[in-house]
Amino acid sequence: MCHLKNGTTYKFVPTDLLKLDSYDTLENIVERSRQVSYCADQTPGGPRDKNFCFCEFELGEIDGLVVNATKAPTFLPTLSGSKCGGTVGLGDWNTYCKKGLWNPTDDLSMHCFAFGGNGDPCHLNIQNDGVNEGRFKHPSNCNLEIRSDGHYHSYGDVLYLWDDPSLYEFNAQWAANAWVAYSLTRWKDQMVLQLDRGMMVSTPLFTYQTGEQLRQELTTFFSVCGPHCDELGSIAYIDILAVNVFCTPLTENCENKAREATSVLNALSPLFGDRPVHVAQWGVKDSRKASDLLSAMDVTLAFFTSGSVFERIHWYGGDQPDKPNLWLHARNSRLGLIWAKTCRDINKLETDKHGTSILIVATA
Repeated sequence: MCHLKNGTTYKFVPTDLLKLDSYDTLENIVERSRQVSYCADQTPGGPRDKNFCFCEFELGEIDGLVVNATKAPTFLPTLSGSKCGGTVGLGDWNTYCKKGLWNPTDDLSMHCFAFGGNGDPCHLNIQNDGVNEGRFKHPSNCNLEIRSDGHYHSYGDVLYLWDDPSLYEFNAQWAANAWVAYSLTRWKDQMVLQLDRGMMVSTPLFTYQTGEQLRQELTTFFSVCGPHCDELGSIAYIDILAVNVFCTPLTENCENKAREATSVLNALSPLFGDRPVHVAQWGVKDSRKASDLLSAMDVTLAFFTSGSVFERIHWYGGDQPDKPNLWLHARNSRLGLIWAKTCRDINKLETDKHGTSILIVATA
């Protein structure tokens, strides 16, 4: 994404950066403002496995020698590169993200997923957004905000669509039609601005039951939505496959459930544009016993096997907003700290799988 001098941004998604004809679609390239670089070793607390370098080049020498490379600043606001997050209760997102996730984990890098309502602009929710199911929610309110330390809050970069429509006498077909109307009619101008700012959009949060059930719901959603949701550059384009995965320890093995869901999603993602997967809710839905919760939490790494398509996983904080389960205690610790340790292991695993550094050089 290039920031232009007129204050707008231009999102450039070429199919192959090494082909010169990929740059034919760039407009106003000479009007770009100075870009900034991000260097992991100069940004304490930021993602450790990525470096973004924007370099100057001589006009007409895209494939030539880079000259006068811009000097990276010592500090830039960064969005968390963590693979983990958590769900929090209904209410003001900042209050409840702190109360239900960031405080019990002592980890501000955790991505926060809330449950709709007026205080949560980044999730359209059938149950908590009133008679219009969130369709009147202004998308421009779903924005990354800067914390007092200068980094972004780990909230606000994804607009999540409806939580499991089938639970509320709706379905994937309704969700597709509602999303097209929301993005292309009611909020078209605002969506253009949000997409220029980098906001991503997920599918509805379909709850995994069987591979065939999940495949059918995703197929229905994308078929009804058509090219609006599937073509890059469309206002209604869907960036992420979002699912819920729950385990019932009394009747099933949580590790087997996680591995089963992983196998299914790894196979489904290529059928739907190789989109990454966000697990919006993972955990135990019908118990507050710490031992039951740990039986799911302890096996979370099973989602991140070799070749995994999972980009984020959010621990299900429970159905009692005023008593989030990450405050419960087990093994002489609170569950939040155990979840934080689990996530550090996941992030390290992902870094090891992909190498310690990814260098991205962009000339825009």
